[in-house]
Amino acid sequence: MCPEIMAGFFSQDKKASVPYDGIKADVYSAGVMLVVMLLHTMPWHYDTYAARLPPLQAMKQLYHVENVQGVHWRDATSKASKLSEPLAALLDKMLEPDVTKRASLEEVESSQWVNRQLPAKLQAALEVLEEQQAARDEAVGEGTHRGLTEAEISDRLSVFDEMMDAAETVGKGKLPKLE
Repeated sequence: MCPEIMAGFFSQDKKASVPYDGIKADVYSAGVMLVVMLLHTMPWHYDTYAARLPPLQAMKQLYHVENVQGVHWRDATSKASKLSEPLAALLDKMLEPDVTKRASLEEVESSQWVNRQLPAKLQAALEVLEEQQAARDEAVGEGTHRGLTEAEISDRLSVFDEMMDAAETVGKGKLPKLE
């Protein structure tokens, strides 16, 4: 949960309303999820608090570490050194406690890490999936414009199963042939 929401939650004055920017809050949350997906741990090692404290107390501890003590996420996340510098720099901006300094969605989208060149294997997999998604979208469009029943559309969408098989195949290092 982003600091500005937690600040309102933990405020002594429960009647005080704390406005926040929902998009900037989502950028913060996306940064947290990116850390979790790539490092398999929460920033600030929240998961260690959550394992030994009741949920509300764990959140309060996290808020205290991040916002009262001012501990930077990289300093409190032992695996942060495993990240590339462009990714760590992006996360610095996404996990910025000060909402006025936090990255906007446009800044995230234009970051060096988001726009990096994918390795050839992943680029090929992405192209296969994009082509199959386009075929699926076309099948749906044709079905709805022709007044087909749900069953007929479902039959035409068997390409979705092929797409899932292709994704699984690519994940195993093989590239499927497109028909």
